[in-house]
Amino acid sequence: LDAGERRTVAAMARLMQSALEHPELDADLRARMTRLGPPFALLLLHADEQLALEIDGARHDPVTGLLDRGAFRSRLEPLVQAGSVPAVCLVDVDGFGAITRRAGPQVGARLLRALGTLLRRHVGDAGRAARLRGDEFAVMLPAAADGAGRRFAQRYLDAVASARFAIEAEELSLTVSIGVVEARGAPSTVGELMRAADGARRAAKTAGGACVRVHGANPPA
Repeated sequence: LDAGERRTVAAMARLMQSALEHPELDADLRARMTRLGPPFALLLLHADEQLALEIDGARHDPVTGLLDRGAFRSRLEPLVQAGSVPAVCLVDVDGFGAITRRAGPQVGARLLRALGTLLRRHVGDAGRAARLRGDEFAVMLPAAADGAGRRFAQRYLDAVASARFAIEAEELSLTVSIGVVEARGAPSTVGELMRAADGARRAAKTAGGACVRVHGANPPA
């Protein structure tokens, strides 16, 4: 939903809530509205959360709570324009499509939330983390020292590999592929920077996943 649609949903949900609280509401109509109540309540909660996040000046991914694609780029753009290009990492979950096909989208969402929480913990206050789409995450490390992107990527790669995720009674191990663009020698536009990071990410996937590849660096022998 866009911002206008969320406001419309919120207004409709509040109107329904007000009607249900009216003492003279017809009993049959009250019963029918009550059956519609839970979906509208969820939409109202979602709309209120999203509006609050927009008022706070940042758009967030509703599944993980991380920044979304637009918010990530809006944070990245002024850094690049000012010449303070950060290190950027793109993270892709290996085999995630097969997991969601087998276990279902709700399990997939729980795994994404867990991965997002782990990512936020490793990024800390110095950088920014986002979920761009599907199982693809992004990290920027402003004013990064030489090699900071590679070091962060390796730490997160190891953290995911050592974590254990549960699907009902089944324990699941995950791995990720990470593409890195270091601050030094990074492209000078946001588009070029993201394409370079994506190229490194795809190189990590092509190498079999569960690894880090750095833009412009020779792959390990």
